[in-house]
Amino acid sequence: MTAATVPSVHVTHGTLFYLGEADRPSEVVLAARAPFEDILATAGPVTGYLAYDPAAPHKGLRGSLRVPVGGIDTGIDLRNDHLCSEIWLDAERYPEVHMLIQDSIRVLPVRETSTFLTHDMTLVGSLSLHGRTRRLEVPARVTWLRHAGIKRHGGRKELLAVRTRFKVGLRDYGITGGLPGRMIIGRSFSESIDVEAMVFGSPA
Repeated sequence: MTAATVPSVHVTHGTLFYLGEADRPSEVVLAARAPFEDILATAGPVTGYLAYDPAAPHKGLRGSLRVPVGGIDTGIDLRNDHLCSEIWLDAERYPEVHMLIQDSIRVLPVRETSTFLTHDMTLVGSLSLHGRTRRLEVPARVTWLRHAGIKRHGGRKELLAVRTRFKVGLRDYGITGGLPGRMIIGRSFSESIDVEAMVFGSPA
């Protein structure tokens, strides 16, 4: 991804930090409850970008993050296949999850030193999953590091780290876990998924 593929409103918002460019990998952890066990899964790779201006942190964050549905790993191959099937996430028709960050509100400083800034904020945008898009507001902690110890091209790079936790209601996205009239969601499986994401980006 290059700046040419990023909306101009994001390009002008601040520095573009690309996920996958940093030395540290981004990670998404998913948690769901079922009668016999709690299911934990990881999802990745996370790709996309974040737009942030460390000289004007009050402007908050913009960005676009994508995760392939086929990259969700529950630790059991058969369960992964079931999750990607048409009665669940239907990876063939809807191959990725997309989070678009269009605005930030309630931006509050947490800590500032000569080398980093940390702010709490609420990210406003949308989440696209299973062929549906819903508005999203999620809390986030955003930390910008002036020197992250990333040595490339003879110099050091900045690093942007974003952490967020939120719930995704499966019914909101038409995910029932069963055939029509035989919904599993809400009976033998939790109606929502807990999402925890820690993503890292650096300038290209």
